[in-house]
Amino acid sequence: MSRVTDPVYRRRVLEFLADAVLAAVAFGLAFVLRFLDDGGHLPERYQTMLFGSVAFVAIGKSVILELLGQHQQWWRYFRLPDLWPLIRSLFIATVVMVLVFVLAKPYADSLPRSVIILDFILCCGLLGGARLVRRSLAERPERRRSARRPRDGADRRGLRLER
Repeated sequence: MSRVTDPVYRRRVLEFLADAVLAAVAFGLAFVLRFLDDGGHLPERYQTMLFGSVAFVAIGKSVILELLGQHQQWWRYFRLPDLWPLIRSLFIATVVMVLVFVLAKPYADSLPRSVIILDFILCCGLLGGARLVRRSLAERPERRRSARRPRDGADRRGLRLER
């Protein structure tokens, strides 16, 4: 079987992409929540920072999660004790993101501290929540049609009338 068509690798790629999208949503939402008091309008300098760095942050966090082994476990079998390694991995990814913003200085303004904290909290909630939702969907009982049972005291004639 080719590595590209192998279902395990396909699943890992989908999980990688889902993590990247959720990390991008968390980063964007962190900026929106940070400037919610200002009428919801992002200042131009932070708007440039958000749009210029959201792809880097999303892919960077997904790569770090992959390197730390977060995509080796199926989301279908995710348990609450597995949430702690995910939170540790997201903490490391957030620290790496902050170090890149501090050391490389890609923008004149620094990344607001509140955005860093909100991004971490939102990433934990979104990525952990996505895994737990997938687990709960996998364990949902199948809906079966209940067999028609006769009402109490009904005989064959009563069942025919009921149909």
